[in-house]
Order: sequence, then C-alpha cells, then structure tokens
Amino acid sequence: MYSFELDCYERAIRNQDPERDILTINKYVHLGLWLAGRCDSIESTKKIYLRVALNLEEVICDTLLSKDWRSYAFVQLRKLKPLLFEILSEKQYLEFNHRLGVLADFFLDGFSNSRFPHRSSIKNGNPSNTVSRKDIGGK
Repeated sequence: MYSFELDCYERAIRNQDPERDILTINKYVHLGLWLAGRCDSIESTKKIYLRVALNLEEVICDTLLSKDWRSYAFVQLRKLKPLLFEILSEKQYLEFNHRLGVLADFFLDGFSNSRFPHRSSIKNGNPSNTVSRKDIGGK
C-alpha cells in the first residue's frame, strides 16, 4: 500500500527540516500505525509496521541529524516493541532488539537503559532470520 503522505513524512524525519519540530517523528509513527490499521491483508499491515520501524532505525544511525532527533526516534521505536513482538518470530525479535540496543549504545552514547535489555545472548542466532529491507519490499 503506497501512501504519499507517509512517504513525505519519511523524508521529513530523515532530513530534520529546521521548520519542523521533533513531534514530526511522532506524527510519522502515528500515520504509519493508522495506515497499517486500514490495510486489507496481514502481510501489508506487517510491511507498514516494519517500514516504520526500519526507518526509525535508520534515523537513529544518521549522525548528520541532531542527537535529540535521533534519541526521540529511539524512544518512539521502543514504544513499538510490543507490536514488533507480535509480528516477528521470537528469534527475529531478539535479534532486532539486540541490534537496536547496540545501535543505541554506539550512536546515542548509551541512551538505552535497563528497560531495554539488548545484551542478552541470542541462542542459535542466524543472520538470515533478521528483519531487513527485503522483508518490506525494499531494495
């Protein structure tokens, strides 16, 4: 399901337009959740959820954006964790959780806290089970 408005918000959160405030990230997440709720199939709903999560992950990793902007993207992504738990397999969820914690430690100087356990070991981790752009129909 293509949405021009969601596409515009994706560009807005990746570019951190000085005329937009930090709540642009919040609007993007809510728009993604709203669009996912209007989808016809479970697969298209899952693709939109993963699209939002992976775009927020990319914002966290973009060092050209301010730390406040990236930290708020991290907070919003943490709020999506219960939803991701429901749509990903256990192994994918644990790997996504671990990767997100490592990225937060690296790009946000240890922004993650004890409520975000990313250092737990992943048993029998297989990189082929991680979530990637291919899972949501990207390149």
